[in-house]
Amino acid sequence: MKYTSCLLSLLLSLPFGLLSQVNPDPEFSDHVFDENIHTVMLRQKGIPDSYPILILNAGDRLELSFDEMGTEQRNFEYTLIHCDYNWYPSNISENQYIDGLISDYIINISPSFNTYVKYTNYEVAIPSEQMVPKLAGNYIIKVYESGSPEEVVLTRRFYVVAQQVGIRGNVHQPLDPKYRKRMQEVDFEVDLKNLSVSNPYGDIRIVVQQNGRPDSELRNLQPKFVRDNLLIYDYEFENLFEAGNEFRAVDLRSVRFKGTGVEQLTLDSLFVARLHVDEDRSYFSFSSRADLNGKRIIDAKEASNPAVEGDYVLTYFRFKNPYPEEEPDMYLYGELSGWKTQPPYKLHYDSASGYYFSEQLLKQGYYNYIYVLARPSAPPGTPGRLPAIDQTYFEGSYWETENDYTIYVYHRSLSLNTDELAGILRLNTGM
Repeated sequence: MKYTSCLLSLLLSLPFGLLSQVNPDPEFSDHVFDENIHTVMLRQKGIPDSYPILILNAGDRLELSFDEMGTEQRNFEYTLIHCDYNWYPSNISENQYIDGLISDYIINISPSFNTYVKYTNYEVAIPSEQMVPKLAGNYIIKVYESGSPEEVVLTRRFYVVAQQVGIRGNVHQPLDPKYRKRMQEVDFEVDLKNLSVSNPYGDIRIVVQQNGRPDSELRNLQPKFVRDNLLIYDYEFENLFEAGNEFRAVDLRSVRFKGTGVEQLTLDSLFVARLHVDEDRSYFSFSSRADLNGKRIIDAKEASNPAVEGDYVLTYFRFKNPYPEEEPDMYLYGELSGWKTQPPYKLHYDSASGYYFSEQLLKQGYYNYIYVLARPSAPPGTPGRLPAIDQTYFEGSYWETENDYTIYVYHRSLSLNTDELAGILRLNTGM
């Protein structure tokens, strides 16, 4: 009994984040439940390569867009769900975090125009005139069949930040020789002088994310030092990230001329692009190149409105594996795959050509991607997290790689019993 009481006391004294994990329910992640839905994008309005972040009451907007294949038009509704730090629904009522309607129709619906592949484009702005998030924190936008909230079509995460704390940080090369050549260290400080916090170890939660990738997140990091109102996160390996490599690119913005990465472009019943054969880069020397850090931009050079005039291109990715006798658990990876190792993005071996291949129907645009190896755990010597993928197996990892890092600082609200997003800082290794 004494042992049980001591254990319970220890567990109750630990920060909340250490006692729970990120919600595994697909409805609380970036997920598409309808295979007829393509090209789901959530961006700051007018900024095609931005992250889905809103400053509370600042007047900026996000724009959600997606396509449904075919000519049929459906009626969709959407709602917003406030979530805690771990993406579980907050135990608060909708009127505590939404000003206006708690659900609304998507009314911006447009059929494709002059395209070989027919589709319908849907768009909705957040906030809208009818629905405004009024509380900082993590949010899910859920799109569903009109009148049937249980028939979920897609979900997307976004963030609303109140900027109540000051954050300073930098990204640099690790000092430890074991990690110096392949990893990047993210050090930062959080200034709480404008926020009332009684227990910084329990009431403040941190997420550090590389390139907007949910699978890359560093969570549950505690401050190494607390000095007055300053929380200092300056470690030797707890805050290290695999640097990876610059992303590969394919340019499908034109259907008249071959863009970057395209070897052959043809037209049958639809446009078909066969890409140059990719190779293992893990043995190459590092080469700097501009990239989108895994994102994509939808654009069409021959169209005035790419959202509805951009065509879909059947795109063949090919990879020359130096170990043809083995068939690795290999995936095409990036924002185009939803940052997940999903079955449609797995590469398969073609004995006739000797290449691994993946066939993707992509809307015209500029795409970043890499090849990753799915594995159950991190390789020996990897500090911190145990990611489900190995991004270095085919790509290598070099500390010089340009990456984005976003630091999210959450504050546990005692009155609401949920987490509010009190600050965000974006860093770039090139800054």
